[in-house]
Amino acid sequence: MVDKKEAKKLLSSITPELTKDEKEKYFNLRHPGYVRILENIKKNSKVLDVGMGRAHIDIALLKIGCEITGINLKQAYPERMQKYGFAWVELDAERDKFPFKDNTFDHVIFTEIMEHFLFHPRECIKEMFRVLKPGGSVICTVPNAIALQKRIYPWFHKSVYGNVDKFYTLRYSSKGRPYFDRHSRLFMLKEVVALFKKEGFKIKKEKHISLDEKIYQLKSVVHYEYQFKLGKILKNHKLLNYLSRKLWFLMGFLIPSGRSHIEVIAIK
Repeated sequence: MVDKKEAKKLLSSITPELTKDEKEKYFNLRHPGYVRILENIKKNSKVLDVGMGRAHIDIALLKIGCEITGINLKQAYPERMQKYGFAWVELDAERDKFPFKDNTFDHVIFTEIMEHFLFHPRECIKEMFRVLKPGGSVICTVPNAIALQKRIYPWFHKSVYGNVDKFYTLRYSSKGRPYFDRHSRLFMLKEVVALFKKEGFKIKKEKHISLDEKIYQLKSVVHYEYQFKLGKILKNHKLLNYLSRKLWFLMGFLIPSGRSHIEVIAIK
């Protein structure tokens, strides 16, 4: 495992190959979560990334000797997969059996995935349990269903689901399976813990976390997709922007259950 300083250094080493748009709209947003993952994965281990997407964290894990296998519903970055020699399979993690033998992996990364599922996550969790070695871990994060920003939306007569047309935009995998690029269901911490316990896991860690006060919280709460006029003011006013972030950080400190995300580390 690496400490926070080394994790940040590893992540900095991969930024030169990212486009400005990818870095600003995705990498920076996920950076705090990537750090937390790196802090919980042993060096030179076998890792399964369920929903590897852009593979940012996987590139960093390669640098500490990990062997990476990924699962994707649709591969959008084939050149990157080929460049780094990632082994990956295209399947639907909700419904398909994983094509791996029992007790294969030391760790499973399952971050920012379960909220997109259209079906009950039990089958996927069962498969993760099966392919993990005894003592292996699943690192799971999902958005918090009772985060403070979701409690605030109704005050402004806004829906937590956002734009109706965007919410129902249907996409297709390369195998022709339909899927929605949206959050189908959010979870409370006790729900995620119960899901893993029911399939035989022991819980090593369960916590409400913020990913990230500087970027995620301000955009989500105050001006996510510029829904609120106040957000535009804060975006263009450095002092108000700074003060709003500090205020939101304080609220998250005082009300942990209102933080943006849930983190669960489950052990086989």
